[in-house]
Amino acid sequence: DLCNRLKVVDHDATDRKSLKFLGKSTENVPIYINKLYCESDLKIITGYVEPHFFLGFSGGRKSIVPGIAGQETIQGNHSAENIASNFARFGIYKENPMHKNANEIAKRVGVDFTINVCINEKHKITNIKSGDLEKVHEHLVNYQLKHVFKEIDNPYDIVICGNGGYPLDLNLYQAVKSMAIGELAVKQKGMIISVNELSDGVGHDNFKELIYSGKSPEKIYNQILSKEIIVPDQWEIQILTRILMKADIYVVSRLNENEIGNIGLKHASSIEEAIEQGLKKFGADAKILILPNGPSVLPLLKNKN
Repeated sequence: DLCNRLKVVDHDATDRKSLKFLGKSTENVPIYINKLYCESDLKIITGYVEPHFFLGFSGGRKSIVPGIAGQETIQGNHSAENIASNFARFGIYKENPMHKNANEIAKRVGVDFTINVCINEKHKITNIKSGDLEKVHEHLVNYQLKHVFKEIDNPYDIVICGNGGYPLDLNLYQAVKSMAIGELAVKQKGMIISVNELSDGVGHDNFKELIYSGKSPEKIYNQILSKEIIVPDQWEIQILTRILMKADIYVVSRLNENEIGNIGLKHASSIEEAIEQGLKKFGADAKILILPNGPSVLPLLKNKN
C-alpha cells in the first residue's frame, strides 16, 4: 500500500521556508519551487492533459507551475496581463504566454520523467504517454486537439454548460470554468446557463468578497488590469467579469439568489426557468447549444483560432 510505504507532503505555496529560489524567468517572474522536489535525486511528475480555460491545456509543465510553485511565481505567471491575452484561452498552446513561462520554469527546475494521461467524461483513461516532459505533453495536446474540439458555424443565443460533475462542480469559484466554456460559443449579448451543484457555496474568500462588492463587471475588470485590485486567485474574477461583459450568466445550482453575489450573475431555480428567460429575450426559435461534460467536448467557431 503506497500510503503506508511513502511519505506524502502537501505543498504550501505560501510557506517560504519550504521553497527554493531559482532566480527569475525570461519574463522576470521570480521562481520559487518546492525545496523537497528541487533537492530530490529523481524527479517524476504525473497529471492529465485536457483543455484549460486560460493555460490552453492542463498537464505537463502545470505540475510545476502552479503545482509546486510559490505564491509569487504563481501570481507572476497568472498575471492580469497574461490572463487578458487573447492567447490565454481553451486550446491555445504555443502562443500562450503562461504556457511559455511555465514551460521555461519547468525545464529550468528539471523533470526526469513525465507520465500524463487523457480522460473522458466518465474519468476513464483514453490515452497515456510517458517520457520527456515536452514530448509527452505535445503528443497528448495533439490528441486532444483532434478529439475534443468540434466546429460550429455560428455563435448561439443560449449555451447551457457545466463542469462535468464532481469534483469541479463544488463551488462557484470552480464554476467559472464552465462559464468560460459557454463563452466559446455564445453570441455577443447572448445567454450562458451554468449548471453545477455548488454544494460548497461560493469558494475562495477573495473571490467571494469581490462578487459581493456591488461593482460592475467592467469596473472590477479594469481595476484588476490597473493593479488597483491585487489578490490571490484574482484570475478567476477577472475571467468571470470578462464573460459577464459579453453575455448574461444564469446560475442553476443549490445556491439561493442571495448567495451568488451582486455583480451581475443571475439566478434560476431550474434549467427550464433559465431557458424560459432566454426564449423571452431571443424568441421561440432561439438557437441553443448544450455542453454538459466540461472540457470533454468544446465548440470551435469556423475560421477562428
